[in-house]
Amino acid sequence: MKKSLFFLFAALFSLLVSCEIGMGRSVDLEAPVLEILSPAFSSYTGLDFEMSGTCSDNIKVTAVVISNKVTGTVYGNADIVDDTWTFQMHLAKEEEGELTLLVEAKDATNNTSTRSARTITLL
Repeated sequence: MKKSLFFLFAALFSLLVSCEIGMGRSVDLEAPVLEILSPAFSSYTGLDFEMSGTCSDNIKVTAVVISNKVTGTVYGNADIVDDTWTFQMHLAKEEEGELTLLVEAKDATNNTSTRSARTITLL
């Protein structure tokens, strides 16, 4: 009887010690924050240029995606180092003129930042 009582107590103790209290890990509902630093708004640039900016999240930004606002064409994902992102744009001559680029950041749970737009003129 003492052995079974001991095992029951030991099992109950290990169950209580190993369980997380509450609902477990917190759920990430916070979207990343993104800012475009360059090129400057309404600037004139060539067909090859660098876009850059900052991004942050309560956990981690996993992607910064650059696309064309009008056509929806996705140009690619930026390189992210710490809280800074950069992307090398290489556009075709057919894209000369006014271009509005959308940039958005995503985190591991697919929360998406407010889209940031930058309108530039390609020469």
